[in-house]
Amino acid sequence: MKKIYKNMLSIGAGLAITSSVSAQAITESFDDITTLATSGWATNNLSTPIGTTTDWFQGTGTTPFAPNAGTGFINGNYNMVASAGDISCWLITPARTFNNGDVVTFYSRTVDVPTYADRMQVRLSVNGTSTNVGTTASSVGDFSTLLLDINPTLTLTGTGSYPSVWTKYTLIVSGLPMAMTGRMAFRYYVTNGGPTGTASDNIGIDDFTYTPAGGNADVIVANNPMPYTIVPLTQVVAIPMESTVTNNGATATTDATLTANVYKVPNFTTPVFTATSATVSLAISANAVINTGTFTPTTTGDYMVQYISSCTNNTATAADTSSYTFTVSNGEYARDNGTVSTAYGIGAGPTGYLGTMFTVNAATYIDSVLVGLNKPGSGNGNGVGDSTKVVIYDFAAGLPNAIIGTSANYVFTPADTLGLVLRTHAIKAIGGANLMLQPGNYLVAITEYNTNIGLAVTNDIFTPNTAFASWTGQAWTPVENFGATFAKSHVIRPILNSCTPLSSSQTLVLCAGQSTTVGTNVYNTTGTYTDTLMAINGCDSIVTTNLTVGTVIDVTTTVNQDTVTANATGATYQWIDCTMGDSAIAGATNQYYVATVSGSYAVIVTIGNCSDTSTCVSLTPVGLSAKNKVQSITINPNPSTGIFVINANVTTQVIITDALGRVIMTNTINAGKQTIDLSNDANGIYFVKTITNQGQAVQRLAISK
Repeated sequence: MKKIYKNMLSIGAGLAITSSVSAQAITESFDDITTLATSGWATNNLSTPIGTTTDWFQGTGTTPFAPNAGTGFINGNYNMVASAGDISCWLITPARTFNNGDVVTFYSRTVDVPTYADRMQVRLSVNGTSTNVGTTASSVGDFSTLLLDINPTLTLTGTGSYPSVWTKYTLIVSGLPMAMTGRMAFRYYVTNGGPTGTASDNIGIDDFTYTPAGGNADVIVANNPMPYTIVPLTQVVAIPMESTVTNNGATATTDATLTANVYKVPNFTTPVFTATSATVSLAISANAVINTGTFTPTTTGDYMVQYISSCTNNTATAADTSSYTFTVSNGEYARDNGTVSTAYGIGAGPTGYLGTMFTVNAATYIDSVLVGLNKPGSGNGNGVGDSTKVVIYDFAAGLPNAIIGTSANYVFTPADTLGLVLRTHAIKAIGGANLMLQPGNYLVAITEYNTNIGLAVTNDIFTPNTAFASWTGQAWTPVENFGATFAKSHVIRPILNSCTPLSSSQTLVLCAGQSTTVGTNVYNTTGTYTDTLMAINGCDSIVTTNLTVGTVIDVTTTVNQDTVTANATGATYQWIDCTMGDSAIAGATNQYYVATVSGSYAVIVTIGNCSDTSTCVSLTPVGLSAKNKVQSITINPNPSTGIFVINANVTTQVIITDALGRVIMTNTINAGKQTIDLSNDANGIYFVKTITNQGQAVQRLAISK
């Protein structure tokens, strides 16, 4: 069994980075707000009256929401004022010399589902290093210039309301008469807020940047990994080599590009794929998904995809490169990153299902499923006796539909220690046969039976609408609909076609009109057919039948005086004497037969192992009747060359036919000699008919060059 944990090679390179961006630039992640004061930041709470939250505070973890990036953000909430009152809490940046064209960016949001509306302003002071914001909740002091007002009408939902997801804001300084020293400030400003007020809930600010005017374009690339961390080679499809490129600089760019490199681990020198996109124009803060083509792995192993963004005068290079790794396996499929972060389940009470969707691109058998489970830590004998199993669903209308395969139940034993339990479950179709998956989507899920078993999950990698849950009374629902805490990749890994299937072949030749059975189907035409048989080792056997059905044998005959010819080709022949009890005529195995005595004759034609017999025909040996004898005409044969000479003392018409009676030459000669050239014709029997005013005659010629 392959371990759930995978040691990936850490790849790094030392870079000497230089930048022309002025030291005035500010980048603040708010991961640790205890350092703000020493960096020149200031705060002031003028809420009336001040509540239990006296100042901005550190936001971290997932409550009330996770950071935009990093480990933290700066947070403000309704407790900044007591009871019901006006909130006016200020967060003031370090002093800088501002110029027209300076760019400020930051991210902000409120809770997932706000109950009360929020509001925030961004203001500018050009009074040097002053932090004067007045003394009341309504005063602004030196910060009289309003740059941004988010949700000034305190709308709870819809257009204009405070965003419930991290949203990027970009401000560009303009209208200054000259370079002026001052500060910017965030003002959490909500009238009639507080615990008993009609507004205010909770806001966060994260990832603040200030870029002085005249700075260069700065294109950054997002890490856009493919949805699978492990893909079976049989399921590999063309992977789009694309990523999101954002202009995070102070000026627009007209020539942003993306370069994609794919390396086969451990060779990080020569890529197995490399391509650079066409140029793309990006305004300030704009982004675009840039594609460089597709890559299709052809061998198993680990791959690293590297994206590099660039543009003219791009001097801030820290975020120009991103990368991710994935594995091409012999049969394992995975969406998780191999590091278990936590586990969650449906909980005791209902019977339910938690699972992950996988796409099958080429028909395959599913042999087993590896799952990571969290054994309950208390109650019910620490989980001893609890059970679970794996089930496979097909999809309809974008949701799991019907169970098509399952494993046996697994019952926890005392040998299963608390924490992560890795199990591989053998899978069979409903009814017990091996489960074949045709191209399409399938849900691979665990079943919970009134227990607290948890399904292991991983962070960092998650694709919406790929993980689902359902239980008694609850329709199938994507797990992210239950909140960000559940938007995790499950540790569920299908193992596809891991055994070696057996195969064999056979060749059958049938006569026309015959048929054979392959599996449950009957065939009577030439072709290649397969049948799947259950093998002892659990892997199905594929039997291939190469069938050849002979054509109908044409054994019609053509009679010409003393000769009969069968017109079947590619066959063997045996002539028989019908008047002698259908006995075989010794040596008569050519396509034609020349009778030496009058009688009735037929031929047995054989093609492969199929035979048929013609009808009997009457033949009379060639001879000249008294009235047809023409003594003045003689034919001198030369069978070794096919050239013959006719001697005639009167005008003579000559007609030459082959053994099938087809005319191949006609001519009229005067008294004398006439040469007949049959050297280009095939060996065999020919007939020369001569007609004069004295009568006619037929003579037989044989060519055997």
